[in-house]
Amino acid sequence: MDGGGLGQDRPPADRSSPDATPIRPAAARIAGPDIAGEVARLKREARGNIFAFSGAGLANSLLAHDVVDEMRLMVAPLLFGDGKRLFADGRPAAVFALMDARPLDTGSVILRYRRTREG
Repeated sequence: MDGGGLGQDRPPADRSSPDATPIRPAAARIAGPDIAGEVARLKREARGNIFAFSGAGLANSLLAHDVVDEMRLMVAPLLFGDGKRLFADGRPAAVFALMDARPLDTGSVILRYRRTREG
């Protein structure tokens, strides 16, 4: 799941609620309940990178299906109480290497990690 570089080479898939009215580019679409199948279809039909701008729900689904090669996280110095865990139980173990850390004027930091696959 790559949250940086705007991903013009593939239409983004949005896993938000179908009845929500999010603002999304014309080429974006809502991914169905079969996340692994949607990722496999995108890899077959399009060239380039797949970008998923998401929250914890989609991030956990992609991690659980072991289809994440790179991720960019923005960490903000704000706590809002309860919420979904970004890394939920029940997903396969994975190792990511830090590729870049970019501090922002707001106090937030963008962290870029790439999956390291052994073997």
